[in-house]
Amino acid sequence: MESYSQYSDFTYWKELCDCKAKFDSTKYSREQLQNTFDYLWWSPNIDTDATSWTIEKIKELSLTDLENECTERINILKSFEFVEDSFWTQQKENLIIYYESTCRLKKYTILAYSNPEILLQYDLVDDKCI
Repeated sequence: MESYSQYSDFTYWKELCDCKAKFDSTKYSREQLQNTFDYLWWSPNIDTDATSWTIEKIKELSLTDLENECTERINILKSFEFVEDSFWTQQKENLIIYYESTCRLKKYTILAYSNPEILLQYDLVDDKCI
């Protein structure tokens, strides 16, 4: 038997709208919903630059910043609590793979500015790539 007292409001922002939803607080916590929305639904990209438009700007590319950002994003996915169902679990696994491969490509891109031969070590296809 359901009771309306188990439902709570969840407010979130989507593009230009503020939205309000109801959720069953016996199935999910507000923290799980917020984490799912913030890190799986809106899945942020890796923002650290790996390319330069001018030769002078190459020195501004930072492997340390890239590695820190990648580690932070992956650690969030591995340690935060999310809504647990097959869809969101798969989404989380896909994002970890995406972050790992994106970070690896960006690392090789930065390193290739000073050592182009490093690109020969980059595997273009892995077991996750179709």
